[in-house]
Amino acid sequence: MGLAGGRPFPDSGAAQGQFADGSCGQFIDTAEGGARYRKETSTALGAGFVGETPNFQKRPLHRGRQQRVSSYNSKVHAEQRAAWAACRRGAAPHPLPCAQARASMALTCAVRESMPPARTVEI
Repeated sequence: MGLAGGRPFPDSGAAQGQFADGSCGQFIDTAEGGARYRKETSTALGAGFVGETPNFQKRPLHRGRQQRVSSYNSKVHAEQRAAWAACRRGAAPHPLPCAQARASMALTCAVRESMPPARTVEI
């Protein structure tokens, strides 16, 4: 366990959420695994498709029997910094709409609130 603000937090955790339409999603963040395996992987499964983002460098999308792969040269850190800098100069709009930022923060706080006494938190 690490410490954040003097309070212990686990190195690994999982959260499950149910959306208003009845669908659900799971988030697993773990410090486990092999050192040679890619560090970051995201997988989205839906009706008839699977989307992955292994190490934020590729994005294979499987729909039916077809696969389409998009590749990226970076993990978007430089692009994010450039977008924020352009916003601060007044040359571009804010890169993260307020409604999305609020929804993300509400979800983050609900996950934290549900730890460690594994309980349901409605947002």
